[in-house]
Amino acid sequence: QDLDTMTRFFLPLLLSLFLSFSAQPAFSSSAFEEVLGRNAKLIQKSSSRTVDPVLAEIQEFGGAAAAEFMQNWKDKTLYFVKADGRFVTVEAAGKDDAGKKIVDVRDAVSKQPLGLMPAKNVKQIKPNSGVRAKIASALAPVQLTSDNIDIRRAGLAAISRDIQPSHLLPLQRAAA
Repeated sequence: QDLDTMTRFFLPLLLSLFLSFSAQPAFSSSAFEEVLGRNAKLIQKSSSRTVDPVLAEIQEFGGAAAAEFMQNWKDKTLYFVKADGRFVTVEAAGKDDAGKKIVDVRDAVSKQPLGLMPAKNVKQIKPNSGVRAKIASALAPVQLTSDNIDIRRAGLAAISRDIQPSHLLPLQRAAA
Protein backbone atom coordinates (compact mmCIF):
# COMPACT_ATOMS: atom_id res chain seq x y z
CA GLN A 1 0.00 0.00 0.00
CA ASP A 2 2.82 2.46 0.85
CA LEU A 3 4.50 1.69 -2.48
CA ASP A 4 1.22 2.32 -4.31
CA THR A 5 0.73 5.71 -2.59
CA MET A 6 4.35 6.67 -3.18
CA THR A 7 4.06 5.61 -6.82
CA ARG A 8 0.99 7.77 -7.44
CA PHE A 9 2.69 10.76 -5.86
CA PHE A 10 6.26 10.55 -7.16
CA LEU A 11 5.96 8.78 -10.52
CA PRO A 12 4.38 11.71 -12.44
CA LEU A 13 6.96 14.09 -10.94
CA LEU A 14 9.87 11.80 -11.74
CA LEU A 15 8.59 11.13 -15.25
CA SER A 16 8.33 14.80 -16.10
CA LEU A 17 11.78 15.52 -14.67
CA PHE A 18 13.27 12.53 -16.44
CA LEU A 19 11.91 13.44 -19.85
CA SER A 20 13.37 16.92 -19.56
CA PHE A 21 16.94 15.63 -19.10
CA SER A 22 18.71 13.83 -21.89
CA ALA A 23 22.46 14.17 -21.24
CA GLN A 24 24.19 10.79 -21.25
CA PRO A 25 27.71 9.62 -20.44
CA ALA A 26 29.97 8.63 -23.32
CA PHE A 27 29.67 4.98 -24.33
CA SER A 28 32.72 2.75 -24.45
CA SER A 29 32.19 -0.31 -26.61
CA SER A 30 35.31 -2.00 -25.25
CA ALA A 31 34.23 -1.44 -21.63
CA PHE A 32 30.85 -3.01 -22.33
CA GLU A 33 32.46 -5.90 -24.21
CA GLU A 34 34.64 -6.43 -21.12
CA VAL A 35 31.49 -6.74 -18.97
CA LEU A 36 30.05 -9.25 -21.43
CA GLY A 37 33.32 -11.18 -21.64
CA ARG A 38 33.46 -11.61 -17.87
CA ASN A 39 29.90 -12.96 -17.92
CA ALA A 40 29.91 -14.83 -21.25
CA LYS A 41 29.34 -18.33 -19.85
CA LEU A 42 26.47 -17.15 -17.63
CA ILE A 43 24.85 -15.34 -20.57
CA GLN A 44 25.23 -18.33 -22.88
CA LYS A 45 23.81 -20.80 -20.34
CA SER A 46 21.73 -18.63 -18.01
CA SER A 47 19.26 -19.79 -15.41
CA SER A 48 16.96 -17.92 -13.07
CA ARG A 49 19.37 -18.71 -10.24
CA THR A 50 22.53 -17.44 -11.95
CA VAL A 51 21.36 -14.51 -14.08
CA ASP A 52 20.79 -11.82 -11.42
CA PRO A 53 24.45 -10.72 -10.98
CA VAL A 54 24.92 -10.58 -14.76
CA LEU A 55 21.82 -8.46 -15.21
CA ALA A 56 22.88 -6.18 -12.36
CA GLU A 57 26.25 -5.57 -13.99
CA ILE A 58 24.74 -4.89 -17.43
CA GLN A 59 22.09 -2.68 -15.83
CA GLU A 60 24.78 -0.75 -13.94
CA PHE A 61 26.66 -0.16 -17.20
CA GLY A 62 23.49 1.30 -18.72
CA GLY A 63 23.07 3.02 -22.06
CA ALA A 64 21.59 2.12 -25.40
CA ALA A 65 24.02 -0.74 -26.06
CA ALA A 66 23.11 -2.43 -22.77
CA ALA A 67 19.41 -2.02 -23.48
CA GLU A 68 19.76 -3.37 -27.01
CA PHE A 69 21.88 -6.30 -25.83
CA MET A 70 19.32 -7.27 -23.19
CA GLN A 71 16.48 -6.83 -25.68
CA ASN A 72 18.22 -9.17 -28.16
CA TRP A 73 18.92 -11.64 -25.35
CA LYS A 74 15.30 -11.56 -24.19
CA ASP A 75 13.98 -11.86 -27.76
CA LYS A 76 16.30 -14.81 -28.50
CA THR A 77 17.98 -12.95 -31.36
CA LEU A 78 21.39 -13.13 -29.70
CA TYR A 79 23.97 -15.70 -30.80
CA PHE A 80 27.61 -16.42 -30.11
CA VAL A 81 30.41 -17.59 -32.37
CA LYS A 82 31.43 -21.05 -31.18
CA ALA A 83 35.12 -20.53 -31.97
CA ASP A 84 35.67 -17.38 -29.88
CA GLY A 85 32.50 -16.75 -27.86
CA ARG A 86 31.85 -13.33 -29.43
CA PHE A 87 28.23 -12.21 -29.11
CA VAL A 88 26.63 -11.64 -32.49
CA THR A 89 23.35 -11.18 -34.31
CA VAL A 90 22.71 -13.12 -37.49
CA GLU A 91 20.52 -13.04 -40.56
CA ALA A 92 19.93 -16.00 -42.84
CA ALA A 93 21.95 -15.63 -46.05
CA GLY A 94 20.90 -18.72 -47.96
CA LYS A 95 23.17 -21.66 -48.71
CA ASP A 96 26.74 -22.04 -49.90
CA ASP A 97 27.86 -24.01 -52.96
CA ALA A 98 27.77 -27.23 -50.94
CA GLY A 99 24.14 -26.59 -49.90
CA LYS A 100 25.00 -25.74 -46.28
CA LYS A 101 23.15 -22.90 -44.55
CA ILE A 102 25.12 -19.66 -44.19
CA VAL A 103 24.42 -16.58 -42.10
CA ASP A 104 25.41 -12.93 -42.27
CA VAL A 105 26.99 -12.12 -38.90
CA ARG A 106 27.31 -8.78 -37.06
CA ASP A 107 28.95 -8.03 -33.74
CA ALA A 108 26.14 -7.63 -31.19
CA VAL A 109 27.78 -4.61 -29.52
CA SER A 110 29.68 -2.68 -32.20
CA LYS A 111 27.36 -3.68 -35.07
CA GLN A 112 30.43 -4.26 -37.23
CA PRO A 113 29.78 -6.78 -40.00
CA LEU A 114 31.78 -9.95 -39.52
CA GLY A 115 30.79 -11.43 -42.87
CA LEU A 116 29.24 -14.69 -43.93
CA MET A 117 29.87 -17.94 -42.11
CA PRO A 118 28.36 -21.40 -41.91
CA ALA A 119 25.31 -21.43 -39.64
CA LYS A 120 26.83 -24.31 -37.67
CA ASN A 121 29.60 -21.93 -36.48
CA VAL A 122 27.16 -19.86 -34.40
CA LYS A 123 24.81 -20.89 -31.60
CA GLN A 124 21.59 -19.19 -30.63
CA ILE A 125 21.23 -18.17 -26.99
CA LYS A 126 17.81 -19.29 -25.78
CA PRO A 127 16.97 -18.02 -22.30
CA ASN A 128 14.07 -19.80 -20.63
CA SER A 129 10.91 -17.97 -19.59
CA GLY A 130 12.18 -17.32 -16.06
CA VAL A 131 15.37 -15.71 -17.38
CA ARG A 132 13.40 -13.71 -19.97
CA ALA A 133 11.14 -12.36 -17.20
CA LYS A 134 14.19 -11.25 -15.21
CA ILE A 135 15.71 -9.65 -18.30
CA ALA A 136 12.45 -7.75 -18.95
CA SER A 137 12.46 -6.44 -15.39
CA ALA A 138 16.10 -5.37 -15.66
CA LEU A 139 15.60 -3.90 -19.12
CA ALA A 140 13.15 -1.17 -18.12
CA PRO A 141 15.59 0.75 -15.89
CA VAL A 142 18.38 0.38 -18.48
CA GLN A 143 16.06 1.81 -21.12
CA LEU A 144 15.70 4.91 -18.93
CA THR A 145 19.35 5.77 -19.59
CA SER A 146 19.17 5.44 -23.37
CA ASP A 147 20.20 8.30 -25.65
CA ASN A 148 17.07 7.59 -27.70
CA ILE A 149 13.97 9.29 -26.31
CA ASP A 150 11.70 6.60 -27.79
CA ILE A 151 13.60 3.88 -25.91
CA ARG A 152 13.35 5.92 -22.69
CA ARG A 153 9.61 6.27 -23.23
CA ALA A 154 9.31 2.50 -23.75
CA GLY A 155 11.13 1.96 -20.45
CA LEU A 156 8.80 4.37 -18.68
CA ALA A 157 5.79 2.64 -20.22
CA ALA A 158 7.05 -0.76 -19.04
CA ILE A 159 7.61 0.56 -15.52
CA SER A 160 4.21 2.25 -15.39
CA ARG A 161 2.51 -1.06 -16.27
CA ASP A 162 4.20 -2.99 -13.47
CA ILE A 163 6.26 -0.80 -11.17
CA GLN A 164 8.51 -2.65 -8.76
CA PRO A 165 10.39 -1.26 -5.76
CA SER A 166 13.62 -1.96 -7.67
CA HIS A 167 12.53 0.53 -10.36
CA LEU A 168 12.34 3.55 -8.03
CA LEU A 169 16.10 4.05 -7.66
CA PRO A 170 16.74 3.92 -11.44
CA LEU A 171 13.91 6.42 -11.91
CA GLN A 172 15.48 8.73 -9.34
CA ARG A 173 18.92 8.38 -10.97
CA ALA A 174 17.47 9.09 -14.41
CA ALA A 175 15.75 12.23 -13.17
CA ALA A 176 18.84 13.51 -11.32
